[in-house]
Amino acid sequence: MEGDKSKKGIQWHPAFVVALRGLFIDYSDVLEYKLEHPLTTGSMAIDVIVVIKRPDAVVKKQIAEIFRHYNIMEYKSPTVSLSVKEFHKSYARAHLYKALDGIDIEGLTLSFVAAAYPRKLFRYLRESLGCSVEQRHPGIYWISGPDADTDYQYQEAVRRRESLATEP
Repeated sequence: MEGDKSKKGIQWHPAFVVALRGLFIDYSDVLEYKLEHPLTTGSMAIDVIVVIKRPDAVVKKQIAEIFRHYNIMEYKSPTVSLSVKEFHKSYARAHLYKALDGIDIEGLTLSFVAAAYPRKLFRYLRESLGCSVEQRHPGIYWISGPDADTDYQYQEAVRRRESLATEP
């Protein structure tokens, strides 16, 4: 997608899916990945949807603690920060996916993975929307909102603690 490419034209979403597949290798029989899932006939798409195929499956990774049945993962390249506008666009795509595919909101999560700590976004969420933002693990924050469970994963802190590769 055009907005998700860095200045050099790197396509980050396929690499992100490869990293997710490696991270969740022990769960390959219960997870399915939908890369750049189209929502309409236009160019609007979700970066990655991780679907847990069996209701009894549990993915024991810190990055997946929030997971339910359908898990939308929005990846921001190292040169892009998660702004208030980008947050709302991703949240809108999650609701459109819910509406178009008939997904129960209780079975849907939204995760953001980005390189920078979103100070302005977290302030906005707390002060303007009344959300709570809780650090669950170094680099992993849960955002309580009006409906879909949401988390934010700050790559640098997560990478330093190797949270992507450890059990909760």
